[in-house]
Amino acid sequence: MHPFRQALKLAMLSLLLAGPWLRAQELTLLGGVMRTDSTGSSYTWQVDYRQNFTDYFAGSVAYINEGHVPDHHRDGNALEAWGRLPFWQDRVAISVGAGAYYFYDTQYAPDGSSANVHGTAPIYSFSATGYLSNRWFYRLMINRIAPAHEIQTTTTAVGVGFWFGRDQKPVPGKLGDAPPMQDYVTGSELTAFGGQSVVNTFLSEKARAYALEYRSGIMPHLDWTATAVYEGDPEIVRRNGLASQLWAVNTFFNDRVSVGIGAGP
Repeated sequence: MHPFRQALKLAMLSLLLAGPWLRAQELTLLGGVMRTDSTGSSYTWQVDYRQNFTDYFAGSVAYINEGHVPDHHRDGNALEAWGRLPFWQDRVAISVGAGAYYFYDTQYAPDGSSANVHGTAPIYSFSATGYLSNRWFYRLMINRIAPAHEIQTTTTAVGVGFWFGRDQKPVPGKLGDAPPMQDYVTGSELTAFGGQSVVNTFLSEKARAYALEYRSGIMPHLDWTATAVYEGDPEIVRRNGLASQLWAVNTFFNDRVSVGIGAGP
């Protein structure tokens, strides 16, 4: 596995495992415009999970889709550290971030085939956040993604987010969760999934996909799953298999909602 991908997964797991003792969890969905330095513009969308460690410092993990421009379909995962400046009793916040972006770029080849180019790039970001209510907020996000030998892009997106916490927000002088009254361990669960698989080629062939998952909690904030996955038949590949994963999980709203990130073979 690529070293950055290992570091990114470990950072994601650490953010979630530390959740009960940290001060805020913010999940945001954004959409907007992507511009390149050379090949035009396209759409962008992003899912961002941010953790405020103090009033002035935060960390985030994100998935960014950079849209489609000629010869490039690129997306990836970003890990960033943020400096944060709150205003008006924390009802508005300005943040500047920097970190690493691990990308997956499906590129068109002259013979009509596709090349899957992976790499790491620096990412620099700016965000402005306004809190609309006790839970909901809006955010403007600007990212500059600058790999050394691939297309360089700027994304500008706006979106809405939800603050997960045991207290309401904004709360002057208090930014997040109180410690839980008791530790929660996930029970035994069996879940059936249906959806779609997409092949990483320039044509993005698709097929119906299915999975059956057994989940059980090992200890507070740590789950294990065994999953059977059928990836469908998108004509150029037909694949199915078994997965075993460990998950860092955190619960909210009196354990009614669970958020987790898993990794495994």
